[in-house]
Order: sequence, then C-alpha cells, then structure tokens
Amino acid sequence: MNSGSRKLITALICVFTLIAVAAVSVSVTNTVIAKNSGKTNTAYWNIPSSNDTNESFQRISEVYNILVSEYYVDLDSDTLIQGAIDGMFSAVDDPYTFYYTPEKMAATNADRLGLYVGIGVEVRIFGDGKIYVTRVFDGSPAQQAGVQRGDIIVSADGIQLGANTGEELTEAVSHIKGEQGTSVHIGISRANETLEMDVLRQSVISNRVEYRELENGILYIRLYDFFGDAVSGMQNAIAYAREHGLTGMIVDLRGNPGGQLDICINICDMFLDEGVIVYTLDRQQNRVDYTARNGKVDIPVAVLVNGETASASEIFAAALQDYGVATVIGTTTYGKGIVQTQYQFPTDGAGMQLTTSAYYTPKGVSIHKTGVTPDIVIEEAETTQQTLLEGPTLENDPQLKAAWEMLIPKEAENEDAA
Repeated sequence: MNSGSRKLITALICVFTLIAVAAVSVSVTNTVIAKNSGKTNTAYWNIPSSNDTNESFQRISEVYNILVSEYYVDLDSDTLIQGAIDGMFSAVDDPYTFYYTPEKMAATNADRLGLYVGIGVEVRIFGDGKIYVTRVFDGSPAQQAGVQRGDIIVSADGIQLGANTGEELTEAVSHIKGEQGTSVHIGISRANETLEMDVLRQSVISNRVEYRELENGILYIRLYDFFGDAVSGMQNAIAYAREHGLTGMIVDLRGNPGGQLDICINICDMFLDEGVIVYTLDRQQNRVDYTARNGKVDIPVAVLVNGETASASEIFAAALQDYGVATVIGTTTYGKGIVQTQYQFPTDGAGMQLTTSAYYTPKGVSIHKTGVTPDIVIEEAETTQQTLLEGPTLENDPQLKAAWEMLIPKEAENEDAA
C-alpha cells in the first residue's frame, strides 16, 4: 500500500470480533467450489498428463516417501504436504495468489459476509495508552447500549483497559470478547465523564455503508468495501437521497480495498445506464463483459479517491468517470487491475485464491500499477487523532469540501456568498 498517499499518524486498528481473518488487503474476487463431486455449480480443472508432468509428480512422491521413512526423527505428513502446497504458491510469486487453511477459509467467509460475534465497535490506539471507539456499527449491541464514536473504553468487567501496542490492544479486546448471549460490563470515558453500561455480545453485521446529509442538500456516502451488505446499504443511501429531494451525492471510496466483483457490478449498475461497466481478459484472451441494465441515478455524483482506493473500488471510480456520470476527486488510486478467483474444497473447507484475469475500464484502459487519475487532484490534509475520531467534515477535509462545493446548487452558493 502506498504509505505516502495518506499522511496518517501512527495508529493501530482492531475490530471486536471472534475471528482472525487472513485475506489480501486489496481484492476483486469471484468464488467457486472446487472438485465437489456429484454436486452442481462445480468448478473442475484438469492436471496436464504429459510425461514430463507425470515424472514431476512422481518426484514429489519419491521425495515425500524418502523424508517420512529415512529422516532421523518422525515427520508429520500433514506438515510436509502443507509445505509442498505453500512452496507452489510461493513459486508463483503473486501476493494475490495463496492458500487458505480450513480455519482461515471459514474466517474469511465470515468476514466477507460481515458476520461475527461481538459488541459491534471498531477501536484504535494512538500511543497515549487509551482505547478509542472510531466506529459503532448500525444496529449493534454497542449502539443499542449507547456507545458513541470518540468514546474511550477504560474497563471491562472491572478490569482496567489500556494499550500502546497491537499486542496490548489484542489483550485488552480479549476482555470484551466472549460467548454469544453473554454480557460484558464496560466503562466508558466521555467528555471527562465516566459511564458504565452492560453490553450484550451478539452476532453482529458490520455495515459496509454509512451516509449522512450535509449542508445544502448533499448526501455523503462512505463505502468501506464491496462485501456483506454493501449493495443494500447503497440502495438505502440512494433511496434516502431521492426521498429527501437531495441535489447531489458524494461517494467516499478513500481507503476502500475492494471486494467481490458481483457486488461491485451491482453497485455500479445503480449509477449507470446500459453499457459495459468493466471487462476481463484471461490467459487465452477470452473476454467477459459485465454490463449495466437498471438505469442510472439522476442525481449529480462526486467520487472521492486516494492511494488506498483499490481494485473493485477502482472499477467503480473508473466506470463512472469513463461515462462522465461522476467527477472523481482526490489523488491517484492504488492501481490493481487484476481479478482473483477463490476456490473452496468441500472435503475439508480449505481453499485457494489465484489471479485469473486482468480487467479493463469501459474505454479499454488497464489501470494496473498506474491507478485511476482523478478529474480534480486535491491532496489530503494532515490526518490527526482528532480528525480520525470526528470523521471527515467540511472543516477538516479539503477533498470532501471540494466535492461539496462542486455539487451545491448555484443559488445556494450565491446565498452563502451574500
């Protein structure tokens, strides 16, 4: 990730969940089931049967047998097989091509669905020993209990909490985690006041979309990634803009690492008329077009991007830019123009992910390693602890302010000037 694209102060982040997720930081993925004999929707592939290939597999078998029978101490066969698998993925030398153990596969699937057990908050540390709430998920137990963004969690079940490192944060969070249906008694510091509340640990859906109305009838929409409830979240945001007669929408993709291709296509379809959203080419140059069908939003749109806007979010920004239905504002995006396919093995739940194609914008441009260039280039402001806790506002965010100024009706702008 381009560390210079966002001048963030030192901060560590942890979401209150019961799973450890191993996933690439940026992605466009398709998911299939591999070698699921006797079932439908199965992806099969053929291993080449040339003599050279057969000899190579024979050598692997020979090496394995010699190791397990002749090495001076007993070797674990599962460890050797996993090592052989890991070696093949390492030889590919692609950071987006890797193997999932059954545990990691299950954790990744749960995370992409946005499901986990917890109280429903996101926290950061900033080096002052305190644990700050930077996000409260909609409908979560924490929201219902009254936890707010900017709160400091100081205790859990009578244990004083604090952290200066990632390890300490993980330890602190472990006191808030627990079994579904149990409660945790937490202490909150808010504006020099200490509050105490019981919060029920439940299954939580981490909402991928948040929105709020800005001045002069502009809707600000934050799209965190293209997983989980991103489609319904964006539908709700657009419905809100229409119902309230808003005159502009700002879609914030800054820091959005991507996600599932089908979710990205469905969201793009909300903004575009008929036409190609993106197309892919595989190693045989087979082309697959993904097209819009439903008709576009009739409200002016601005899209905010930065160096951490990647993959599926770049597809969205580039498609709207190519068709001229949105103005892209910010800094050049990450530049990941390749697509991964994810396979899951039904025998044990393990999986693998590999790069299977490259994608191109509606105008036939590859943004791989170059990124999407904004229509209006505006650098980000220095990010401070306070702005992270407050979230983006017209006062602390020059990119957001530029998008808002571009979208506000001219009569409102003139009234402000007067």
